[in-house]
Amino acid sequence: MSRKTKSLGKSEAEVCVVDGLLCVVRAGGDVRVAIVGPSTESELVLSHVLDGFFSALAGILHGQLERRVILDNLELVMLLIDELADGGRILETDAASLMSRVLMREPGEDPAAGGGQAIGELTIGQALKQAREQLVSNLSQQGM
Repeated sequence: MSRKTKSLGKSEAEVCVVDGLLCVVRAGGDVRVAIVGPSTESELVLSHVLDGFFSALAGILHGQLERRVILDNLELVMLLIDELADGGRILETDAASLMSRVLMREPGEDPAAGGGQAIGELTIGQALKQAREQLVSNLSQQGM
């Protein structure tokens, strides 16, 4: 196994090459988050993706980046990954946009203001209705 590492400095991420794959790793709390890509990928792009994911994750979990909290909220973490990328293609890197999509709120909406319910507090019918309304709204904004 070949391995080399270097630090990106102020981004607090570590770049590793492991078996020909480029890995960007960032630690927080008692967890480490890694983004893996081909060795031909730009480490700055992967670092930017990781920063967006890490910031959104910290926001969704209210800054509690601990294994227990992540496991308790695994459905939100999986939704975050789904909003970040699809089939290896990066969809979004802005932390605020990722958080609003996962929490089903408008960007910039204060979660404490009561402008919506958390996913875990909705019944299945309410969640489907909210998802349908969001889909219709997104399609109408795109001019479809």
